[in-house]
Amino acid sequence: MRRRRRSRRSGRQGCSASARMLAERVWQGAPSARRAGFFLLIFTVCFTLGPILRYCSQHRYFAVRVVEVLGTERLDAAKVRMWLGMVEGRSIWQASPRALEEAVERHAAVARAHVERLFPDRIRVTIRERRARAVLHDQAGFFLLDRSGVVFDEAGAWSGELPIISVDGLGPEITETPAFGSLVSQAVRLAGWFDRGLGGISVSELVLRPGPELIAYSRDGRLVIRLGWGAFGTKLAALRKVLRHSPPPGIGPSTVVAAPAAASAARAVTSPAPAGSFAGSIDLRDPGVVVLRRAGSPESNRDRDRQRAA
Repeated sequence: MRRRRRSRRSGRQGCSASARMLAERVWQGAPSARRAGFFLLIFTVCFTLGPILRYCSQHRYFAVRVVEVLGTERLDAAKVRMWLGMVEGRSIWQASPRALEEAVERHAAVARAHVERLFPDRIRVTIRERRARAVLHDQAGFFLLDRSGVVFDEAGAWSGELPIISVDGLGPEITETPAFGSLVSQAVRLAGWFDRGLGGISVSELVLRPGPELIAYSRDGRLVIRLGWGAFGTKLAALRKVLRHSPPPGIGPSTVVAAPAAASAARAVTSPAPAGSFAGSIDLRDPGVVVLRRAGSPESNRDRDRQRAA
């Protein structure tokens, strides 16, 4: 009996030892099995995902059927679709939003374009057009300018009322350089200030001449304003003071008025004349010393003859 019990115990111990060894072997082999399963999964994905993507990109379910164009005012939506190219019928996966935006923004009339893909079969294009702020007049004709001074269209079909930026006496060595764009941009900004009333008078035309120099013509044609170049904010402030208190009736044909004292001197007048009663020219090239010349004065006639000769 004792021998049988000992044999049973030894058998149980042997079985438990064998089980432990088998468990250790399985545990040691588990990482290899996991690695093999991982590589098998990667292999399956690589060789099945590609065909699935190709199938989806070529399936007619993802073919572009609708191209929405939003934000257009002067532009025709059909023209914008033409700029996009042959998008309709192509797979929406092949329509790159950035490439389509660049294709539309190449045209000067478009300031900004934003393209969205709306799955499964729609593309939305939102346009921000350039807005006309002035008209450029040069030897080539009349063109629309935006607030940055960028020419984006001919002005023949424009029906609105805009200030004119004329180019006088500037040769191709100036007009064909990047610096000319900066000059035009500042002239457009100044025209906008006049429109907002910062100069105290409405102007119809700004002439850009060599120097550079800007000359403004009032809308009623009675006043010529020589602005020179630069410090336009200070010059418009001086112009407002002069026009708010135009010279009294006894003033001479050519008068020099210190701009800071112009308002105080005019306040002494019992009934100042309205700004529109003064006709002639105002020289603001030096904003500290404003020169007024009445129409018909010898100085005014000489300036007019010089402008005509130029």
